[in-house]
Formats: sequence, C-alpha cells, structure tokens
Amino acid sequence: MDVSVASYESFTAIMASDDLTDQHWEAARLAVCGAFREAAEVTQSTLGNLKGVLRFLDYHLGLQGAGQDHGSAVGSAMDAVIVKSDKFQADPLTVEYIKGLIRDSQSFANGVRLMMHPDNTFELRLSTTGLVVVTSDQWFSFPVPAEDMSEFCEHLAVFVVDDALHGEYVQRCGVIILFEMLRSPEWREHIVPRLWSMFA
Repeated sequence: MDVSVASYESFTAIMASDDLTDQHWEAARLAVCGAFREAAEVTQSTLGNLKGVLRFLDYHLGLQGAGQDHGSAVGSAMDAVIVKSDKFQADPLTVEYIKGLIRDSQSFANGVRLMMHPDNTFELRLSTTGLVVVTSDQWFSFPVPAEDMSEFCEHLAVFVVDDALHGEYVQRCGVIILFEMLRSPEWREHIVPRLWSMFA
C-alpha cells in the first residue's frame, strides 16, 4: 500500500476519536506528515471529509501560539486544505471554518502569525501565506496587539520582498495581503516600508 494512503488512513482513524491523549496527537503528527507530503492537489481530491484535518490544525496552531513548535506537521495539514496552483484556493466551507477559528481563537491566530517567522522553512511560510490569502477578509478585520501586527508585517516583508528565492507568484500573494491590510485602520499603521516595493 502506498505510504501516503496508509498514513492518511491512520490519521483518519486517530482523529475519529473524541478523547485524544498526548500519544494520539504524536501519532497524528507522524501520520499527517506522511499523508500530505506529496502534492496537495493530488491529495485533496481524495480527502472527502476535512473535519479531522481542520481539528488537527485548530489544536496545533493553538499549541504553536502558546509556544510549542510543531511546524512541519502543521504545514502538512495546511497543504491538505490550501491548494497551491496558479493561485491559492480552498473549499468555501473550509475557508469559513478557518475564519471562525481566526475570529474566535486568539491562540490559533497567534500560531498562524508565528508560522511566518523567517526561521521557518520556505514551504511552511508559503503554506501560511496561502492560509492568510484565502481568509484575508477575516484576518485583518480585527486588531491584535500592536507588537504582533508589526512583527507579522516584518516577517511578511522578509518572505515576499527580501528573500531572492521567491518570484512573482509569492509577490502577488503579498500584494493581496497588503491590500487587505490597507483596508484595516488598525493594521495599515504597521505596514513596513519594504512592503510598498511590491507595487514596483
């Protein structure tokens, strides 16, 4: 049996439980990395129910926001729900669910912001950018502590402007996020000057 299929079946079985222990979550982290390590476009077409993946994201981005690092597993789960093609896409119901998490869970939103840290991998920051792009109308609709907004803007600038590895595709995503920031009176005050260079 293909490793990714077997891993996905294991992940689904683990996430079906209502009472997950630390050992269950550790097994789920291993399974999710194996299940979604291939192209997200291929995997997503066979997923069916994303409930377990979204539950996994909710739990682990909360941990990330509280200071526990499970970045690679979170990145794998994000790749299962955010398709990276010529533009980021996700199922509308999935997007609405994630918007609800952003709105209702401070630790979830904190975890997403922490994923943009320059020490994280390119792929993890790309997945995080995709999540922000598809939920941007909710993401920037409410203020967070000023230092968090400033830090996110700095990290975004490093990703979409400063890093020479990235091309036009990532910059387009950065422009989408920048326009959403501009619509927010709270967020626009924290836009760092380097982000404006994307308009060039």
